[in-house]
Amino acid sequence: MIIKLLSFIKNNFIKCFILFLFLLSSNSYSQCAGTDAIVNICNIQDPANKNINLFSLLGGTPTSGGTWIDNSKPLEESVFNGILDAQNIKNSGVYTYTYVLNPSVCTNNTATITVNIGPYAGVPSPNVSTCNDVESFNLFSIFDGTKVAPQQNGTWRDSNGIVLSGSIVNPKVLGEGNYSYTYTIPAVGSCGAQSATVSVTVFRKPISGVPANLIVCSTDDLTPYKNLNLNDRLQGEDVGGRWTDLSGTNELSSTIDNRIDVEKIYNTFGAGTYNFLYTILSSNPICTNAQSTFRLVIEEPIDFTGSTLTVSSDICENQITTATYTATLRRGVKVIPNGNYDVFYSLSNGNTTKNFIVNGNFSNGNFSFNIDRINFPSVGNYTFTITNIIRNGSSDICNINVGTISDVLTIFPLPRIDNATLKIDPICSGFDAKVEISGNTNLTNGNYTINYNLLGDNVASNQQLNFTVTSGVTQFLIPASLIPNSGINTLFEITNIVNLTTGCLNTVNLSKVFVINPTPDVSGISLNINNECLEGDTVVQLSGLGDTTNIIFDYSITGANVALNQTITAIVNSGKTSFIIPMSILENSGTTNFTLNSLMDSSANCSSVIINNNTASFSLSNCDFFIPDGFSPNGDQVNDVFRIPKIEFIYPDFTLEIYNRYGNLMFKGNRDKPEWTGRNSDYNVGIDGIAPNGVYFYVLQFNKGDKKPVQGRLYLNR
Repeated sequence: MIIKLLSFIKNNFIKCFILFLFLLSSNSYSQCAGTDAIVNICNIQDPANKNINLFSLLGGTPTSGGTWIDNSKPLEESVFNGILDAQNIKNSGVYTYTYVLNPSVCTNNTATITVNIGPYAGVPSPNVSTCNDVESFNLFSIFDGTKVAPQQNGTWRDSNGIVLSGSIVNPKVLGEGNYSYTYTIPAVGSCGAQSATVSVTVFRKPISGVPANLIVCSTDDLTPYKNLNLNDRLQGEDVGGRWTDLSGTNELSSTIDNRIDVEKIYNTFGAGTYNFLYTILSSNPICTNAQSTFRLVIEEPIDFTGSTLTVSSDICENQITTATYTATLRRGVKVIPNGNYDVFYSLSNGNTTKNFIVNGNFSNGNFSFNIDRINFPSVGNYTFTITNIIRNGSSDICNINVGTISDVLTIFPLPRIDNATLKIDPICSGFDAKVEISGNTNLTNGNYTINYNLLGDNVASNQQLNFTVTSGVTQFLIPASLIPNSGINTLFEITNIVNLTTGCLNTVNLSKVFVINPTPDVSGISLNINNECLEGDTVVQLSGLGDTTNIIFDYSITGANVALNQTITAIVNSGKTSFIIPMSILENSGTTNFTLNSLMDSSANCSSVIINNNTASFSLSNCDFFIPDGFSPNGDQVNDVFRIPKIEFIYPDFTLEIYNRYGNLMFKGNRDKPEWTGRNSDYNVGIDGIAPNGVYFYVLQFNKGDKKPVQGRLYLNR
């Protein structure tokens, strides 16, 4: 409320004054805030000026209980208790303070005290010193801190009268010596100007010199450093200092020893940093001692021989936009110091090469970093090669043996066979179906898995099989167990394919309809073979052949005669057929075993292996015959005809010709006409066709195999 009132008074003084005159004409209130006053304070250091009661300085008869305003401060900070500490005012000058009473008390409710604060330059301290290594020295620090502090609105001048820009001087620039400066504050009102002169002595700090550190590689020749003079490694130092071994090498035997054996340090302690301190004592109590540290650094060469780089990981092309990649460099046999390194590597896709630098830390021999997927936009092989490695913080005095460190990241293509040629030849029921994939594919040599379905005549879902691709071609089998039904409409449909080497999977839209021909049904087959003469026809009789029409049989015989896997073609009628076993493979008498191995329907090229009812045994006998040497056709019913017994059975295609002694053909016989009665109905020879008694000649043609004809004679006696 008071602040608002004061703000109103400050901002509306004229209006308030006019209002005051009006009220004064209407009301007879006396002066209550006292009258204005002016006070000069020239002796700031007087202790009385630390607590000045401004109320006591008001003229007239002021009424207590008002509020004091410091007009030099912002409104919100201006209210105070009316006790003025003149010694705490930082600058000399003119200050005003207003005393305000509540307007309800009286009309003339304000009064102002004007205070002229005279200059005060302070009291300097004697014997002030500093060191020439100080770069910033405040001249105000020279004043006696037990006295009233000097005001701050004065001007500093050096001994030559040159005005300083402030109170700060640089002893390091000034150098060793004695310097004086005068501080002057101008007059204020009746208070004259004041000055104070201060003195400062700048002492010299001892110089320990600039060390030239020694950095060597452990593989270097260290013999030149076996008696290293540490003083030779300093520049610009004061003589007379002493060396201290900070690293415990025990190379310094006393405070005056200044020589070390670098080779011995390495042989004893190995690679590392070894510090030696040079100290110069100060000749005055103001400056501190000077110290310089010489650093001996012995580094080991870093050897990455045998190191490996692993870039993780290979992906399939459908992961290009989401994959993340991490490379890990692992040390070989040699230990790699932990620390921060810059690793340089190249990345090549076979056409272009990019170079990269990555910063990171080797920790326990491993260095890992990420690689942006933008560097792997397409299918292919990307070769990473480490080209250089730099250890940060190291002097690189030793060569780093990087050797050959590389790895190949591969983005594999998805296997694609949608446009391939799918071949499935017709098969017979009960057998596996051979499938061939070739043509327009991107399949590389290796092993694959497909998922497939069967539809139509045979149905199977989500089947899986493996196969191997060579030169873009593969063959595999659909198990017979999945395709038991014959027909022309079995659909083979591949749904997906996986490259087992890369793990890449792709969906597939490839199918083929194939034919399954029926396989002959041999479950009811029956065979029969009769015993025969050795030189007769051995007939195999078969039944139970179903609807087949043209059959190729595969059979074998064992026992007295042996012939394996013989084939013969036969026509089937009403499920029955027969065929003759060639005499060429039936040369021996005795029991022969017949085995029907399989039969194939030549119309569909489907064969069946016969397991049941597929064997029979038959006996071949040596059925010898004789040719009679005469006959007596006299009607006595004894030996009335000339006949060769069993000839028509053994040699069914035989022919027999009988000639007289003049070479005339008397008789010609065969299977249908096997007997000669002694008459010649074909030729008019003799009386009434009756052949006379006498000797006749015959020619017997067997007409079987390679058996040669037989000639002989017979006697006709009536």
